[in-house]
Amino acid sequence: MSSTFYGFEIAKTGLRYNQKALDVTAHNIANVETEGYSRQRIESSSIDPYVTQTLVAPLTNALVGGGVSIDYIQQIRNQFLDRQYRNEASLMGEWTVKAEALSYIEKLLQEPSDIGVMSIIDRFFVGMQELASNVGSKDVRTNFLQQAITLTDTINYYGSQLNQIQDEQDYAFTTSVKQVNEYIDKILAYNKSIARYELGGNVANDLRDKRNVLLDKLSEYANITYVENKVGNELRLTVNMTYFDENGDRQEVVLIDHDQANKLEMYNKPGSDYHYIRVDGIDMDNLESGKLKGYLDIRDGNTDEVKGIQYYKDKLDYFANSLVNGINEIHRKGWTIPQGGGSSMTGIDFFDPSGIDALSIKVNDEIIKDVFKIAASDAEVVGSINSGNNKIILELINLREQAAIGGSDNFEAYMSSYIAELGIDTAYASTMRDNEEALLNSVMEQRMSISGVSIDEEMANMVKFEKSYQAAARILTALDEMLDVLINRVGLVGR
Repeated sequence: MSSTFYGFEIAKTGLRYNQKALDVTAHNIANVETEGYSRQRIESSSIDPYVTQTLVAPLTNALVGGGVSIDYIQQIRNQFLDRQYRNEASLMGEWTVKAEALSYIEKLLQEPSDIGVMSIIDRFFVGMQELASNVGSKDVRTNFLQQAITLTDTINYYGSQLNQIQDEQDYAFTTSVKQVNEYIDKILAYNKSIARYELGGNVANDLRDKRNVLLDKLSEYANITYVENKVGNELRLTVNMTYFDENGDRQEVVLIDHDQANKLEMYNKPGSDYHYIRVDGIDMDNLESGKLKGYLDIRDGNTDEVKGIQYYKDKLDYFANSLVNGINEIHRKGWTIPQGGGSSMTGIDFFDPSGIDALSIKVNDEIIKDVFKIAASDAEVVGSINSGNNKIILELINLREQAAIGGSDNFEAYMSSYIAELGIDTAYASTMRDNEEALLNSVMEQRMSISGVSIDEEMANMVKFEKSYQAAARILTALDEMLDVLINRVGLVGR
């Protein structure tokens, strides 16, 4: 026969279980808007029957278990979706950086428009044609000079803005590196707190949620891998950052090993003011993905595979250099119109020969001071009344249609290709960003469907646990009434 009070113990476990379940439900509802919170549920198991076997009393065939045991409180998460989310977040971070920077450069060129570089180049050559029709007119020469200055100023502006955008990307890169190191410090602190909390067998669900939020944020900046291994009684988290070595092989470097960290170290390479990173002595020039890779690629990329600001700076510099050399080579053959009793001169550069890139291209100061030093004639001009011929100007006009850049493009075709290439690269980066955003949102929705708190579901659980608690309490009342009968009413005959 079971103990008289055995039923009380069973009912008490029911009360404890449902009270704890209501606590968990309340905790879920309270954190419905908390960033990164994963809903929790109570995990339980039945208590085995209490059995005493003796030689005198054989085992009964009507054993009753001891109620319910609260095993632990489980955090509802899907590790596969966590990893997928962080992989997509890393790619999203990279392409967002690239798309934003390239879009800014594209807007800078203001094409197509009346103030874009293509229109300015056109007006430069139109000014040449007007000069060819009236080489002796000061007004026409002044207008042509102004078109040339507008062209060089525009190229200067583009070069300056590209430098500024490049500097801004470097600043954003350094800010991001500091942010990553802050995340590393915080994850390290949570690792220690979780280890202390779980030493006694508890599960630090809320601390783990906060650490997972940091892992999510860290993954935006770099592709990470992580694993939690049991060492003794501790679960130790290791976080690695992925990169490609000089052979193109994928490698990993440890950022966090439980309570130890390798932070990102910034440094400058010889001849560069820009910042780079190394981890544990290893240069991280070719990260796998993330915002950090995006900033490095967009700041430094200068190949057909990685087209960054440097790539477009180099192409603009090449255009400026080709324009200076092409125009000057022809202009030096021409003769000026002498003024104030002077002599006609030859060998004068139209553009300052020291202006070999987008930042330094400029019209020769001699021509700015005296527009009659624009050498339009291929023969010496005698006297200020004689304007000479226009053969040099005609030769310059013909240069407009010649393959003056790299033997394949004329000036306008080159810049048109430049603008088109930038547009294609911008569209590609924007498409990749949009695709990654869609994938990230899809994974987030799946994640939330599993880990997120549903008010409707929690309300249903609340009613269920409340009813169960009431039922367990009612069992205690019933048992109490039974014992009252046994104690106070049985055996009264003969008293």
